[in-house]
Amino acid sequence: MLSAKPWKPNGTLILCVFIFSFYLILLFGAGLSLQFSGKKDFDHNSIAYLLLVTLSLHGVILVATCVYLWLQRVNWAEAFGFNSPQKGHAALWGVFAALIFLPVGYATQLLSLKVISWFTDSTEKQEAVKLLTEQKSLGNQIYMGLFAIVIAPVAEEIFFRGILYPTIKQAGYPRIALWCTALVFGAIHLNAAIFVPLVILALAMVFLYEKTNNLLAPIVAHSLFNTVGVIAVYSDDIGNFFYRLFHHSS
Repeated sequence: MLSAKPWKPNGTLILCVFIFSFYLILLFGAGLSLQFSGKKDFDHNSIAYLLLVTLSLHGVILVATCVYLWLQRVNWAEAFGFNSPQKGHAALWGVFAALIFLPVGYATQLLSLKVISWFTDSTEKQEAVKLLTEQKSLGNQIYMGLFAIVIAPVAEEIFFRGILYPTIKQAGYPRIALWCTALVFGAIHLNAAIFVPLVILALAMVFLYEKTNNLLAPIVAHSLFNTVGVIAVYSDDIGNFFYRLFHHSS
């Protein structure tokens, strides 16, 4: 059972408004800079662009959470259960959940793609996958891999499961807390094919947090899920490289 958290509805609402307002301001500022520069689009391989698209939301979440915890006079370990003596137990739960969810998520995504194909001939790749496949330099690829495996899971779990879910639940709306955070989590990734798998993942992450009372469990599960995705993307690129090399030489 998840222990009581010090989050208050008004404080969490202010946190949400600040995060998404600052996020929109950053995107608006970037759009203005592009317009004044006379360029048609950003250089998707520049580190400035990568930092903008990866940290404009997730970076703001982490910084805003630091301020929020400071105002609440609570440290990270106390806030999210990291000080639990059974950290290893929580991490193992995360690994176990990831192993179970991976085939479920993959099957659900295939089913979603099948349904989408009934209505349209083309499906958009997830933005994160586009960024991964677009990067040409090794440094950029490593950064994007670290972002997907470390930064994104930590920021998203802290915000959705660590703060938003307990706030709504403690306000007396446990079902709304469960489904609202799961649906919003799926929606912010802006990809129809992975919406249902991400909603299921979000529900599983709530179960893990409730089961272990330690946010480390859903962070580990989320990170492993993303790790498999990163490996799949880069493995596909490596496979295509050797395929082209073989057919060019033959």
